[in-house]
Amino acid sequence: MKGETNLKYQISIFGDFSHISPNEDTLKLCIENFFSIGMLPGSSIQEVDARTNRLEPRLSLQSIKNGVVANFLNGRIDFIAIPISGSPAAALTVKDFVLHVSNVLRIASDVLGVVYNRIGFVTEKFLRELSIDEFTRVRGKFFKDEAVLFPELDNNEWHVRMCSVDDLEAPLSQGVNVTYNLARAHVQIADQSGQREFDTVHLVVDINTPADKRINGSAESLEQFLQFAQEKEVVIQSKIGSMVYE
Repeated sequence: MKGETNLKYQISIFGDFSHISPNEDTLKLCIENFFSIGMLPGSSIQEVDARTNRLEPRLSLQSIKNGVVANFLNGRIDFIAIPISGSPAAALTVKDFVLHVSNVLRIASDVLGVVYNRIGFVTEKFLRELSIDEFTRVRGKFFKDEAVLFPELDNNEWHVRMCSVDDLEAPLSQGVNVTYNLARAHVQIADQSGQREFDTVHLVVDINTPADKRINGSAESLEQFLQFAQEKEVVIQSKIGSMVYE
């Protein structure tokens, strides 16, 4: 929507990836197999290894086309895009991001032996600039009058979090957490017009499989989850937009 700022798209998968290190053989495999989709070994990253209590190098891949980064940590792989103005991912849509991650995971499963048992999907954005009166109206949709202890004062900060569980059928065959976080934010951001400073709402959508359950990391389960997550994200964005702007 016009005036909004997409801040981050992220997909994280969880499992044991300690066997994937940025050694010469792994880097060669990455260049040979990921170049076709524009992914190459990126800047060096490090992580504390609990077994040695030392910083150890970890594999990172970065797209030369759309700015998507994949960081291979011991217990998870984070796929991240920062679609802010001026970045390589500025024109990237959520749909494009999900498709790219799916392609990377398909190759990583075949080439690097990636096996995962949990998955999460996150988007983050600033809504358009809001006036004080608009904030008061929006706050009233989430808080009853008796919950506002000092109605005569400007409520400089407030935060709303709602989590629901939706049960998916096979192949995932389990509940999925669908969460949104909404908070008042004072923003300083640079764009084509220069430095801007304004007040708005910060919206985070977080959809994930529970930490205490495991999924089979099959291509079918991944496709089902990502399709579900995209659909729910659209619904949340639409409903929040209606509550904030109308």
